[in-house]
Amino acid sequence: MTRRLSDLFRQTLLVGLLAFALTGCDVATHNARDDAFSPSGLSAYNYSNEGIQEFHLDGTWGSNVGVGAGGGAVCCVSVPKKWRPGLTVTLEWRRSDCGIPRSPQCTIENAGKWPKKSFKKTIPIEPYETPGRVQVMFLPDDDVKIYVRDEDPWADEHPSHLGGPRPMTTTEAQSLLTR
Repeated sequence: MTRRLSDLFRQTLLVGLLAFALTGCDVATHNARDDAFSPSGLSAYNYSNEGIQEFHLDGTWGSNVGVGAGGGAVCCVSVPKKWRPGLTVTLEWRRSDCGIPRSPQCTIENAGKWPKKSFKKTIPIEPYETPGRVQVMFLPDDDVKIYVRDEDPWADEHPSHLGGPRPMTTTEAQSLLTR
C-alpha cells in the first residue's frame, strides 16, 4: 500500500512538473520581445491647478500627482523605437475639482469627499528621436502633452520649455509650449 502511494505521488509530481515546464515554454513563446518597441518608465508632471488623483496610460497605472509636483517613474510601458506621425496613447485620469482659490467644500476635514472629474482622451505623442521615459504633462484646462524623453522638463534641451512643475495659467503654458 505504501509503495502504491509512493508511486502515485511520484507520477503526480512528474505530471505537475511537466505541465509547469510546458506552460513556461508557452508563455515564453507568446511573450517574445518585439524588437520594434523599447521598455520605458512612466513619469508625470502637474502644471494645472488641480491634483491628479490617478491616471492610466494605455491601461498602465501611473500614480497620483499633486499640484505643482511630478517626476519619479513607475514601470513599465513600451514605446516604439521610432516615432511616426499619428502615434497616440489613451490617457484616463481623475482629478480634484476644487480650483484655486479652493472652494469651501475642499477642506482638510472634508478630504476624500472633494468633488472630482474623470477624463479619457486620445493624445498624440510629440516627436522624438530615440526612446526615453514617457512623460505625461498635465496642463491647465485639462490639456495634456505626452513626450518621450530622457531629459526632465526643466532641462534646456526639453522641447516643452515648461520648466519645473508648478501651477500655470493657460496663457503661460501656451506661450511656453509654442516657443
